Amino acid sequence: MLSSEELAGKVYLNLVHYNLWCGVSVVRCGDEYIVKGCPPPATDSNNNTNSTSDDVEYIVPVLKTTKVSMKVLDSVFEAIEATEGLKPKKIILGIVDVDGTVVYYNVHDGIQKPRQS
Repeated sequence: MLSSEELAGKVYLNLVHYNLWCGVSVVRCGDEYIVKGCPPPATDSNNNTNSTSDDVEYIVPVLKTTKVSMKVLDSVFEAIEATEGLKPKKIILGIVDVDGTVVYYNVHDGIQKPRQS
């Protein structure tokens, strides 16, 4: 079983080398490690989000077999707020499989209105 630091390292490498994020770093957040960084600017002209390359995203690495509860997610939001000084509107779960595959899921703090297609 991989440690929190090893999972964060796998997510870090995936974000930097495959997804081309910038300013990526691994930070200790409470008892766990998270990854933070800036995604590349959107190239889709239909993307209506007001995201810029300066927006920092927080990625929480977890194993595919990990059960993630609402209580755990809430504690992650609170730990990021305590560590970084601000509570993010969303976090991203970086779900790592045993073969090294990483899948990302957005988790919002509260109810989020769906995007228009």
